[in-house]
Amino acid sequence: MIELAMLDNGRNNGSLYLSVRDAADRLGLVDINAVRNAFDELQAMGFIAVTKDASFHVKAGEASRARCWRLTWIAYPGHSGPTNEYAGIEPAPGTKARKRMEAGMRALKRYRKDRNSGRLPVRDSKSLG
Repeated sequence: MIELAMLDNGRNNGSLYLSVRDAADRLGLVDINAVRNAFDELQAMGFIAVTKDASFHVKAGEASRARCWRLTWIAYPGHSGPTNEYAGIEPAPGTKARKRMEAGMRALKRYRKDRNSGRLPVRDSKSLG
């Protein structure tokens, strides 16, 4: 998802071309299946959507291209705003996605509790300003 977000320049959402192999290369990963599964999960959870499917039947031709994506939380050309499909989707119980969501929610709850009680290990740094 981060690689797709990095491709967005504020005007090209819906035209973000990224193949599974290119994503794996950009991330320094060897396991293509893990990257494919990540794309599938992001799509199933509504964070990304395909705008143009891959077309590799003509090798090295004008029609040959990677799958084209859009980020659902950002507006894209020709539409009034973001579609936010992820907002209405929740992972099915017992799935890896559900376990990740629950772990993230627990971490967020701990963070908010520590923040509200002033127990965060790192305060705002003056060196960043």
